[in-house]
Amino acid sequence: MVFSFIACNEKANNIETGEAKEKTEIEIIKEFMPQLNGIWYSGNTVEHWRQINDSCFQAYVYNNETFDTLERIDVYPMKGAYIFAPTVFGQNDDDPIFFEFKSLEGDKISFINPSHDWPKEISYKTAKGDSLFAVVSGTENGKYEELKITYFPSPQ
Repeated sequence: MVFSFIACNEKANNIETGEAKEKTEIEIIKEFMPQLNGIWYSGNTVEHWRQINDSCFQAYVYNNETFDTLERIDVYPMKGAYIFAPTVFGQNDDDPIFFEFKSLEGDKISFINPSHDWPKEISYKTAKGDSLFAVVSGTENGKYEELKITYFPSPQ
């Protein structure tokens, strides 16, 4: 499987020299992913994101009425790249499907797996803590399909 990465134009200032430098993929993700931490609701579906350590993140997706766990998502570095690995329980022998970091554009992060049947891309977009948008998309049987989910933070 061959993946190509889209370089991000994010810059970080080097305090010692004053020069701008490209952020690494790991730095980009470690800065973005904590925004997902918390409990997010969309109808009967809940995504509960948490940071496991300084570079690993995890979410459980469950049905808020039946409390059935539907999916576990792990996001972690592997061999210099970040992996988004959802495990949908009851599918794929409960094994994860691996997606690699594609890009961070503003407040939207995307992961891709062009060899997977569907989806081929998963993205999350934040909106100032007020909402979280997930888009699961790809082409299946020659037809582009997209599932959009809007999550709201846990009621306090």
